[in-house]
Amino acid sequence: MRARLEALGRLIGSLPWDWLVLGLGIWLRLTFWTDHAHKSFDFTDHRLYIEWFQAHLELPPLDYSRSAYGPPLFYLLGGLLMRAGFDLQGVHHFAILLGILRLCFFALILRAWPGISRSTRTIALLLAAVLPAAIHIDGMLNNESLSMLLCWAAVAFFRPLAISSGRRQLAIAAAVGGLIGLAFLTKFSALMLVLTTVGLGVLAALFTSGGFGDRWREARPYLLAALIAVSLSGWCYVRNVQRYGQPFPTTFEAEDARMMAHAKDLPIWERRPLDFYYGWSPALLAVPHQPSAAGHFWPNLVGATFSDYYLHRFSPVVPAGPTGARFAEPVLSLARLSVASGFLVGLITAVSFGWLLLGALRRRDLAVTGALTVAALAIAGQLFFSIKYPVDAYGVTKGTYLQFGAAPLFVLYGLAFTWSWRRPWRWPLGLLMSGTLLAITAYSVVSRWLEPLAG
Repeated sequence: MRARLEALGRLIGSLPWDWLVLGLGIWLRLTFWTDHAHKSFDFTDHRLYIEWFQAHLELPPLDYSRSAYGPPLFYLLGGLLMRAGFDLQGVHHFAILLGILRLCFFALILRAWPGISRSTRTIALLLAAVLPAAIHIDGMLNNESLSMLLCWAAVAFFRPLAISSGRRQLAIAAAVGGLIGLAFLTKFSALMLVLTTVGLGVLAALFTSGGFGDRWREARPYLLAALIAVSLSGWCYVRNVQRYGQPFPTTFEAEDARMMAHAKDLPIWERRPLDFYYGWSPALLAVPHQPSAAGHFWPNLVGATFSDYYLHRFSPVVPAGPTGARFAEPVLSLARLSVASGFLVGLITAVSFGWLLLGALRRRDLAVTGALTVAALAIAGQLFFSIKYPVDAYGVTKGTYLQFGAAPLFVLYGLAFTWSWRRPWRWPLGLLMSGTLLAITAYSVVSRWLEPLAG
C-alpha cells in the first residue's frame, strides 16, 4: 500500500501543474469574451472616455464623465483601437487579453525569481488564477487590467534593480521608472509604487555604511526611478490640481458630491465609527453579498475579494422579491465556502507577511521589501479610500482595487502552503489550506460556467 501511495505521489508530482493552472486561469477570463462590455463596472463612464479619444486626440474636460478624472492612457489606447476599426467590444477584448498577459507574466516571474519552490510557484499561480476579484476585473472594460500589468511588471524588476550595479542598474532604474510612470498614467493607484521606490532609496542609504557619497550611490537608482515616473506622469496630476485643487479628485467631489453631504464637513478620522475598523459581520457567512458586511471594513473587503459581493454578473443571481437579488444555488453554498476560506487566506497571508518582511529587512533584501511594501500600501490605500468616502452602497471597498499590488500576497500564501507540508505536525494546516483553495476554485469555476448560460 505504501509503495502504491508513493507511486501515486510521484505521478501527481510529475503532472505539469503550472501549465494546468495557467490554462484554468486563462479559461476563467475568456468566459467574459462573449459578454457585452456593458456588464463592466461603471460601463457608461468608461465608454464615454474611450469614445472621446476616438473622436479627439486631446484630453476631455474633467467633468466629461466620471472616468475622465482618472489618467488617460488606457482610454487613449481604446480610442486609437476604435479609430483603427475595432468596436467597443474589441476594446473589451483588449482589456481581457491584458489580464491574461498579466497572468502569463506572473507565471514566468515565479519561475525566474530565485528561491521559489515548485509547490510555492503552483499555489501562488493558482490563487492568482482563481481569485474571484482578479477574474472579475480582468473580464471588464476598464483601465484596471493595464494598470495591474504595468504595476506587476515594475515590481518584478525590483530584484534586478537591487542586485545590479553601475550603468546596468541605472538602465534598469529607468525601465522601472518608465513602467511606474505608465502605470501612473493609467490609474492613481500607481502612486503606491512611487512611494515604495522613494522608500527603498531611503532604506538603501540607511543600509549602507560609509559617507554621504556611498549612501547617495546606493539610493540614486531608486530615486531616479521615482523621478522618471513622476516626470512622465506628473503633468496629468498638475492639471487636476489646477482645476480641482487636488491631484486625485474623484466623482465624490463632483457629480456625486451629494452622496458625501453627510460627511464632507467632518475630518476624515471622524467619518467612520470605531467598529468599522474591527467589527465582525457574521451575516456575511450566510449571505455572502451586499449589504451583509456594510460598515465593517475587513469583512466587506473579504466578501468583495472572494465572492461577487456586489452581485455584478460574476455569478448567476435570481430575484428575491422585495429584498432584491441573491445568488442562485449551487453558487450560494459555494460562495459561503469561498468567503469563509477568504478569511483564512487573509489570516495566513498576514502572518506570512510579517515573517517574510522581518526576514527581508534582516537580510537587507530590498527587492522583497519593496514587493511587500507595495502590497501593504495597496491595502492601506483601500482603507483610506473607504474612510474618506463612507458611501458603502456605492461599492467603495472592493478587492479589485487591491489587485495592482496583490502579486506578493499570492506568493506569501504559496510559501505558507509549502511550509505547512514540510513536517507531519503541520499537515492539518496543509489540508485546511488545500481545502480553501478547492473552495475558492470551485466557486469561481461554477460561477463562470453558469453565469454566461444565465445570460
